[in-house]
Amino acid sequence: MVKAFEEALNTKVVVPENHQTMGAIGAALLAMENHQYTETPTKFKGWEVGEMNFQSVTCQCNGCSNNCEVITILEGSEPIGHVEKISDIKGNIIARWGGTCGRWDIA
Repeated sequence: MVKAFEEALNTKVVVPENHQTMGAIGAALLAMENHQYTETPTKFKGWEVGEMNFQSVTCQCNGCSNNCEVITILEGSEPIGHVEKISDIKGNIIARWGGTCGRWDIA
């Protein structure tokens, strides 16, 4: 890919040593700037997030013909058990994704 860009642009392309984290760093900078300018509260959980208990629940959404597999991340260590419907998932929902329509997505 680098060689293709170099040939197409007729210039050397520099790939940083930690190129895998560039997107995460950029996203963090954008979030920080957004917070500074809008004073909107962040969802940052703090550096203690590594010690946090969480679990995932996967359900199939039957809301349309896509039949998406939706993954929900919940904070806490209480067992959830089997859940038939996404709307039945209770607790402190940290994130949810997997739907193609965005109906259940939480970022």
